[in-house]
Amino acid sequence: GLNSPLTYSLITKPTGMTITSATGLIKWTPKAEGNFAVVVKVSDGVLYIIQSFTIVASKLPDPPAPPPIVNYAPIITSIPGDTAIIGVAYLYDVNATDPEGDVLTYSLTKKPDDMTINSTTGLISWTPAPDQIGNNPVIVKVSDGKKATTQSFTITVKAVEPDPEIELTGIVVDPKTMTLFVGESEYIKSVTATYEIKGFGVPIPLGYCTYDLVNETVITVSNVGVVMAVGEGTADIVVSYKGKFDTVEVTVIDLVHNINQETYYHTIQVAVNEANPGDTIEVEVGTYNEAVLIDKQLTLNGSNASESIIDGEGTTAVTISANDVIVDGFTLDGGITLDDSLNTISGGTISNNIITGADNPDNPPKAENGIS
Repeated sequence: GLNSPLTYSLITKPTGMTITSATGLIKWTPKAEGNFAVVVKVSDGVLYIIQSFTIVASKLPDPPAPPPIVNYAPIITSIPGDTAIIGVAYLYDVNATDPEGDVLTYSLTKKPDDMTINSTTGLISWTPAPDQIGNNPVIVKVSDGKKATTQSFTITVKAVEPDPEIELTGIVVDPKTMTLFVGESEYIKSVTATYEIKGFGVPIPLGYCTYDLVNETVITVSNVGVVMAVGEGTADIVVSYKGKFDTVEVTVIDLVHNINQETYYHTIQVAVNEANPGDTIEVEVGTYNEAVLIDKQLTLNGSNASESIIDGEGTTAVTISANDVIVDGFTLDGGITLDDSLNTISGGTISNNIITGADNPDNPPKAENGIS
């Protein structure tokens, strides 16, 4: 009849194929490649119909090969010194980067006798001998384990100075001036001896010179010319060699100083970010082009309200979002505002400031000397 139930069966089938007699669902997992004939029979108990078809079984294609890993050779970024003195240590710290961040190994493929290199750091060390006067070729190799790059250079070895009968007329120090922030260091790059023969100059090893300071509270200097800035101000380094002198003028700037942690910064915001609650930050005279967010209890002191300037560059100069903040002694170009969107702000002092560029600042402090 029209509504008689149907029964499904397989007349021809490959090994392992099954069919659900009530629903006609065929299941099969091929075990091999090839063409497999299938004949399906559907019957209502009286009549039936047959469907024949062929299944082509084949292997899955191999997955695509992964893209090749591209590796680039390291890049040497440092520049070697090209002069050395007999009996004086020559040092060259080879610096290199690798695009993939691989660990680098340093080696020397060409070198004068007794020259060494630290395979991990790239520091070259060498003390030239008298028989090495002249040109000494060097080749440095830096490898990431897959690719390598080289740097070739020549070191010219000289005697300490010419015939002693030639008169030493003076010394020239490079650089003549330095500007440092407190906590930074720099080094005297070279000292050159000049002699009575016009145009004749000989590099002097920095360790052969003496260094005298005028104003030791500002800088220190090592016996090889390394200068360390320890306090704000100016200082002179008098460099001497065999009775001849030259001077280096050093200026040390103490911009932003966390007096609790004894740390120094170039910007106010970085100092605030790294401060602990309760710290005091002293800001030197100058214009600071930044919008400062104070989100913790601290004291921010300017040196002089007319000369310690925070310029918000079109936005609010200082935004406070913490309790018990003290802001004292600034010109605030862009004004000051309280951000109490997260908490109710209380306590604190805003005093001895000059407010400019903020005719109607949002949420201004309610009192010059306090926040209520």
